[in-house]
Amino acid sequence: PFHLPPDLLTVAVWTGESASTPELVGMVNRFRDEESGKYGKMMNNMTELSRTGIEAIRNSDTSLFLNVVSKYY
Repeated sequence: PFHLPPDLLTVAVWTGESASTPELVGMVNRFRDEESGKYGKMMNNMTELSRTGIEAIRNSDTSLFLNVVSKYY
């Protein structure tokens, strides 16, 4: 378990539309199959950003965490 830094505020948002997990997984799988190079690069990038974000939270480094969030898409 970990705790969020006290200066990191979180907000839950409901867009009014639910998402379909099977549909999203299907889209990701199609992208992986059709664009394997791009898919691999994106997954590697998101993995590294995730690791950095986790370390930022563990170290209560809100600035670094928000920087990582801005790059994660």
